[in-house]
Amino acid sequence: MAHAFAACDGSYATQLLPLEREMIKGLLDELCALLARDDDVDPKDLDPLAVQVGMMGLEDSPVHPPDDPVLARLLPEGYRNDPMAASEFRRYTDGALRMGKIADAGVVRAGIERADADPDGSVSVTDDEAPAWLRSINDLRLALGVKLEITDDSAQDLADIPEDDPRALAAAVYDFLTWWQDSLVRAIVGDD
Repeated sequence: MAHAFAACDGSYATQLLPLEREMIKGLLDELCALLARDDDVDPKDLDPLAVQVGMMGLEDSPVHPPDDPVLARLLPEGYRNDPMAASEFRRYTDGALRMGKIADAGVVRAGIERADADPDGSVSVTDDEAPAWLRSINDLRLALGVKLEITDDSAQDLADIPEDDPRALAAAVYDFLTWWQDSLVRAIVGDD
């Protein structure tokens, strides 16, 4: 069973069972597949100056909001009441936001893969890696939240989902990710 994160020698440590590691890697792979576009540029092929000034993935033409509700939640509109400004904002940010989320997921996946080689399934997250872990876990929670149709008013209802409900497994994973992310935050702020 997964352990809460705990501060440990300048990093944050936890343990995961093989099944938990496979589940998280699978969710990360699904997230990356959803975020990737057919025309994405390999990050190593990007102009280093464009990356440095935040213009990596800049689109030549307007980028339309995603039709997929999960992507719409992960890549929200920058301006809700101004379609022209929203389109221009998306043109400048969509590619970088997608690549950033994929890179964050890669940091988490690499950490979990290191745990695969550890007999105890120990995971260690450095201070430098922690922001990517928090963002990526949150992206997974957001994606599951859309699938579960979670709103501020319905979040408490997750505990009431019967075990035979098709959403029960997703709700349990959502609860796990929420708890796990909270434990990392508490370890970072020293409240573990």
